[in-house]
Amino acid sequence: MMKRSLLIGLPSTILILTSAMSGVGWYYTGELEKGAFIVEHALEEFSIIVSAAGNGTVTLRLPEGTDPEDSPGTMGIAWTAGSSMVGPIISTDGQETVRTLVGVTSPEIGEMIRFDKFVFAEDPKIAHGIEFAEVSFPAPLGSLGAWYVDGEANTWAIFVHGMGSTRREALRMLPVVVQAGLPALILDYRNDVGAPADPSTYYQYGLTEWEDLEGAVRYAINGGADDVLLVGYSMGGAIAINFLLQSDLAHEVSALVLDSPMLDFSATVDLGARNRGIPRSVTAFAKVIAGWRLDVDWSALDYLNRADDIDVPILLFHSETDGRVPVSTSDELAEVRPDIVTYERYETGAHVGGWNLDRRRYEQAVRRFVSGVTNQAGSG
Repeated sequence: MMKRSLLIGLPSTILILTSAMSGVGWYYTGELEKGAFIVEHALEEFSIIVSAAGNGTVTLRLPEGTDPEDSPGTMGIAWTAGSSMVGPIISTDGQETVRTLVGVTSPEIGEMIRFDKFVFAEDPKIAHGIEFAEVSFPAPLGSLGAWYVDGEANTWAIFVHGMGSTRREALRMLPVVVQAGLPALILDYRNDVGAPADPSTYYQYGLTEWEDLEGAVRYAINGGADDVLLVGYSMGGAIAINFLLQSDLAHEVSALVLDSPMLDFSATVDLGARNRGIPRSVTAFAKVIAGWRLDVDWSALDYLNRADDIDVPILLFHSETDGRVPVSTSDELAEVRPDIVTYERYETGAHVGGWNLDRRRYEQAVRRFVSGVTNQAGSG
């Protein structure tokens, strides 16, 4: 009798578990939609208090639960009326952190500030004294804007920022590229502030944005470029990779710099779920639901599967402690394509934070790589 009652109860138990799993999966799919697909451009709040300043240092009181090591190395700081730069952490008790003040200006005691990973403010002229022009180029959804910096080389550098970011992301690397003589184009693409929206109203992680990059590459070629060096940050890396896989202009690309690139969206979602303590089974079920609810083609967003189709040199940066894009995907790219990948792997550091952690190492790697690419192009 006991066995029979257990068997009778089994279908209802399975039904309850399935319903519960479906509910959790549906909820997490909604969270995934809000966190990864819906277009937002909200700035981080001013949540850090300046508790002391003077003698070349600044003491910052971080919000409760914030790890000081989440913002290592050289960082920008911004407040309502200004901005500056701070260096690495000198000391911390977990809540109050003392850092070197690197910038010229200093916030006042009691000022509310926020960290700015991109460090440099405004534009190439204000950030570095680099002259530039505001230009536009045609793209499938309408005209897009860009900063253009002139140069004498025949190879142009084209910078593609990450999801929800801005052109300012390129300001850290830009001086190295300009010093090498490369003209630079730092572009907007669909879903940026002031740019046309993708028809889906979502970020597409390279599936559609590559067409905007194609417009920028065509602009460079029409402007006299013999070839282009693509620089992609995070989702910008996915855009650059899919451009190489899809565009008729892919042959115009001579090299690629990828900083913390999103190479497999599924793996990126898995990392985000692990960071939130979501069981793998729930994540897997939620991704199935997202496939039809949000029209996500997971296989199309796995660019690692087509790594063999890439045939240009790649300079790759990634940090082992990246909490947004798993370093394992860059590890895999470096492992399967050692013939083309030069890998700068950091043991620590934030997402797209290699420059901030070790500016000298980062810039030297870019300088060597750009020199090799331009010399090869010149000899060809």
